[in-house]
This record gives sequence, structure tokens and C-alpha cells, in this order.
Amino acid sequence: MKKREIVVSGIDICDATPVLDIKPYNPADIVEDSRFASWIDVEAFSDKSKNDYDFPLKVKLTASAKNDLKRCARTLKFYENENAALAAIEQVLRLDIRGVYQGRGGASTKVHHCVVDTLRVEFTVFPLQNILVATIEKIYLCTDRDRLPARYIPNDQS
Repeated sequence: MKKREIVVSGIDICDATPVLDIKPYNPADIVEDSRFASWIDVEAFSDKSKNDYDFPLKVKLTASAKNDLKRCARTLKFYENENAALAAIEQVLRLDIRGVYQGRGGASTKVHHCVVDTLRVEFTVFPLQNILVATIEKIYLCTDRDRLPARYIPNDQS
């Protein structure tokens, strides 16, 4: 790390290709004996009292989202059943995956979404450490073109 720049080598890419998605440490991710760059104020950064809540968050699904998950479970590609998908959704959301600009560390009335397997999960973060999943819907991957509902297939078939 030099001058707030990460220098890497030995990667099979073209020069200046943006391939790394560097995210700040989440307070729940901090482990003992972690090393930080000299320009990071570790004391302030690790002070969890500056967040609206502690980690992990509590994830709850509305009745509608539970039904959505049950309906979409048969189309999962990476998880074998509804329970495995639910566990993955909970594991992802309870760490507050939102970016800082999206309000990480605080409550918000904004609806956010993420993708887990072939599921688009819409959620809101409320005070008192609660994440409420409102809807879950199937997303269609490029490889699913032959199974797409007509409204999702572009008119240009070439």
C-alpha cells in the first residue's frame, strides 16, 4: 500500500482493468491482531459505540417474503433447498452489507436489495438491529433465456 494506492502483481489482467472491489472493514469483521495502514485511525474505527447498533443484526422475513422464498426455492442453482437459501440470506444480511453512502451502521427507511443465488432480496434496516426482508423474487440469468417469460425476452432475437 503506497499513497492510498494498492499495488498488485501476478494477476492475469490488462493494465488499468478495474477488477478489485475494495470495501472498508465492517466492525463485525475486525479480528484480534489485525494490521491497519498507518493512516487509519484504528481507535475511532473500532469504536462500535459510533454505530446505531451492534453486529450481527437480526434478520426477519415478512410472511410474503417467506412465501416468495418457498415459491422460488425450486429454481435455486447453488443452494439445495429453501432452508439453505434462507440461511445464506441471513448470513449475508446480518453483517450489514450496505455501503457507507447507503447508510451502513444506521437505520434507514430506504429499500435496499442484494442477490443471493438466483434470488433478488429486498430489505430495509430498522432501528434496534432489525433487518426486514419484504420481498424475494427470482432473477433470470443469461443462461435461462430459454425459460424466460415472454415479457423478459427482448424483441431483437438476433
